[in-house]
Amino acid sequence: MRHERLGGASGLLAVVLLGGQELLLLGAAADPALPSFARLLARERWRWETITLLRLAGALAVVWFTTSLASRLRRAGREHAAHAAVALGAGMLWAATWLVSALFNSLAVTFAAAPGEAAATRFAGVLAIESVYVLTPGITLVLLAATAIVALQDRAFPRAFAYGTLTAALLRLVLALWDWYGPHNLSVGLLDVALLWIGAAGTQLLRPRRLAA
Repeated sequence: MRHERLGGASGLLAVVLLGGQELLLLGAAADPALPSFARLLARERWRWETITLLRLAGALAVVWFTTSLASRLRRAGREHAAHAAVALGAGMLWAATWLVSALFNSLAVTFAAAPGEAAATRFAGVLAIESVYVLTPGITLVLLAATAIVALQDRAFPRAFAYGTLTAALLRLVLALWDWYGPHNLSVGLLDVALLWIGAAGTQLLRPRRLAA
């Protein structure tokens, strides 16, 4: 279906957009942990405004991708309607997380341009970054698990994708627990895994639905 193919393309676009904002973040000098965050943010205003734009566009791309993925999951049969609904809800919640992150990022840039708003700038900057890093593991774990359940039973999904999704869900669970309770911060890595899977799922949506051999 054309809607699903467009959704697949939107998934790949989301990977490019959200991956792009991640690269911009890695190259930024402004860090909310630094006392000079507001001054550095004002100096790098163009970079952070671009990050806001990429998050907004990426969130919209995630919305289209999610609706298309849910449509493909529903086509597996009425018994999977609940799984499709769970996947849809998780994807929409993840898109909303990116929108909220973009909002706080825009607020941080605005506060940075105003004198005497260093504390507000840092607060908004922390929320802009941490909202995505904190919420992504749990939300995308639900999205992966719901998709894996359907893909394992629906022969229209390639076996490599079905088992790959299951493996990714289990890996996400292990890494999330390690991130929450372990000594290392795996937030960026967890986000990377989510984007890689969306790229794989988007590729599947670009292909016509055929029963696997």
